[in-house]
Amino acid sequence: MKKQIIRNRAGLSAAVFFSLLLFLNPTRTWAAGRARVTDQAQLLDSGEEAEIQEKAQSMANEWGYDFLVYTTEDAGGKSSGTCAEDYYLDNASQDNGIVYIIDMDNREVNLRTSGAMIDVLSDARIDRILDDAYEYVSDGEYADTFLVMLDDTQTYLEKPGDGSHGPGLLSIALIAAVLGMAGGIIFFFSVMARYRMKTGTYRYDYRENGALKLNVQKDRMINRFVTHRHIERKPPEGHSGGGGSTHVGSGGHTFGGGKGRSF
Repeated sequence: MKKQIIRNRAGLSAAVFFSLLLFLNPTRTWAAGRARVTDQAQLLDSGEEAEIQEKAQSMANEWGYDFLVYTTEDAGGKSSGTCAEDYYLDNASQDNGIVYIIDMDNREVNLRTSGAMIDVLSDARIDRILDDAYEYVSDGEYADTFLVMLDDTQTYLEKPGDGSHGPGLLSIALIAAVLGMAGGIIFFFSVMARYRMKTGTYRYDYRENGALKLNVQKDRMINRFVTHRHIERKPPEGHSGGGGSTHVGSGGHTFGGGKGRSF
């Protein structure tokens, strides 16, 4: 019996250990995201394109999101934001990701977020990324424009909250899960330690010690009050929640993103 208890405890400890690893480091368990660079406007040389691709792919592998980079010289009458959205829908492998665009037709640098990336990049963060990008794109340094946007995004991914919106929903869920698991483990082992000498030997005599007493109780309704209030079922389009503000864009898909910077 004691050997069986020891084996059970060892198995539980191993399961708890690996579960904690998954909760504390979830990004390493996700499938790798996708990175893609499409330079239709031919603003990048082969070396610059390779550098951006490598940076974006590294982030995709680390975080599990899609990171897409796009340049165009013909927007087809669309805004830079709509061009970015169309490109994302055509090339992304999943809902969670971001697309950066330099639009030479509208002369704008812009970005769009999708899925979980909307929660990562608040409106204030997007403005800071675009402001940093403007300093480079206005000087014709197109490769550095994309690299600084990727670097800024990496920084914000490593810092879930920016002070204006608080921690993201994912961070809150992970913290709650870890704390709950830790409390359960402590309780389990404290109970096991308290009764370890009695396992398999103690038996409660419920026939001798048990008792049952039934009381008859009647409930009578005296009055009834009903209160009505309006419940908002759906937030209005363009709302700003824990992350950036959103809108329904191309194909009815929900995107986040700010106003592009003209250069």
